[in-house]
Amino acid sequence: MAAAIPPAFRPRFAARDGSEAVALYIYPRESIWSAASAETFAAEVSSVAENAAGHAITMHVHTQMILDDFRLAAALASALVMVVLLVDFRRLADAGLAAFPVLVGWAWMLGVLALSNTPLNAASIVALPLVLGIGVDAGVHMVHRLRQSAAANGGAARLDDLVAGTGSAVIIASLTTILGFAGLLVPAHGGMQSLGWMMLLGTSCSLVASVLVLPALLLCTGRAR
Repeated sequence: MAAAIPPAFRPRFAARDGSEAVALYIYPRESIWSAASAETFAAEVSSVAENAAGHAITMHVHTQMILDDFRLAAALASALVMVVLLVDFRRLADAGLAAFPVLVGWAWMLGVLALSNTPLNAASIVALPLVLGIGVDAGVHMVHRLRQSAAANGGAARLDDLVAGTGSAVIIASLTTILGFAGLLVPAHGGMQSLGWMMLLGTSCSLVASVLVLPALLLCTGRAR
């Protein structure tokens, strides 16, 4: 087979060890930007040639490495954030309340992705630890105000202090963050747009959980009235 290659192309496409092996370039029928298509193509090519390499194969492997590592990063970030909250509040219940809104926002964000059949990719998965770090401060401010209001009102915080007071500041701060990440939607770059949508979704869900779900939980538990 190597003898059929024109002499000008043999140095590039024919093996130099006399084995008559030749280099083959195989292009996938489907788009390699689709995770399922890239995985199928990589598996089929590797079943024939274990040492096959190329953009389609390496991109699939590289993307999978990024997804696995950022899932681990998100888990580690969650643990570290809880440690910081425990140091700050010195009470497990209050640390849990501070983390509650961003965890609810996280769950809503992932739920929306599942319902819309939108898988995480190498760009959007970066939002997992980012949403956690950026969104948790809203819950922290709300719980600090909860403590202050409870101390001044006989042990139960006033809901007006939380929602109309600190809640309004949390809304403004979160909206400026949301608008900042909205800038990622402007460039015509798929990765940046994907990250921008994830950050918009995650921070918006965390905001709603902070000013609506957390106060409702405090009312149900008697921590506010």
